[in-house]
Amino acid sequence: MPTPSFVHLDVHSAFSLQAGACLPEVLVARAAALGYPALALTDTDGAYALPPFQGVCDAVGVRALHGAELHDPKGDDRVVVLVKDATGHRSLCHLLTRRHLDERFTLDDDLAELGAGLVVLTPSPRLLAALHPAFDADDLYGEIVAHAPVTARRAIQERAHALARPVVGTFRTFFTRPKEHALHRLQLAIGHLKRLRDVVPGAVGRDGRPLDLAPPEACLVPPAAAAKAFADVPEAALNTVRIAERLTFRLE
Repeated sequence: MPTPSFVHLDVHSAFSLQAGACLPEVLVARAAALGYPALALTDTDGAYALPPFQGVCDAVGVRALHGAELHDPKGDDRVVVLVKDATGHRSLCHLLTRRHLDERFTLDDDLAELGAGLVVLTPSPRLLAALHPAFDADDLYGEIVAHAPVTARRAIQERAHALARPVVGTFRTFFTRPKEHALHRLQLAIGHLKRLRDVVPGAVGRDGRPLDLAPPEACLVPPAAAAKAFADVPEAALNTVRIAERLTFRLE
């Protein structure tokens, strides 16, 4: 099989409750049809879908990459954590448990303590700097989201450069195709008790924070199109492949 030009490392299924539009098997089938050799699943603050996800991946010859997206309950920062090995899987489980049960949980402190065996991606310049002392050179990346505002993309690139940290590109995917964006919006409307017409960029949810509304581009695009989206920073696409090669964990 030819070397891929991109691997999706930030992907949400319907187990990202009231946000993800597709079951894991739908995401995996689409990834296989597009020719991806590997796919990550990084549901929000949970790892509930990882066992069936791996089974579906095995059935169609796609390598399952395990992870989760963690949100800081005390702020707007987030990270994607990807599991390298058994140590990383233990770290992920400990982090998720603390995230749900320990009111003192913060990404800054708990990731610094429980980051062994993980590769961490963050679009937050502040958090990238805060985690910088705790992680080896190839285990912490600035995350450039393809459909993020230009100012956000530039900010994380500049902070990563200042810290001599690598960058990696993602699409922060919530569905397989743009047409499924409507279901994503509907789920947010239900989850936040809002009228569908009010689920728009900049709208505030019932928790007082901006809705985590992804655009229609937050989907599983083909490898060539994904790489093209990072033509201005090609290492961001190349690093997705390099990271995927290092994620060898499997549930047994």
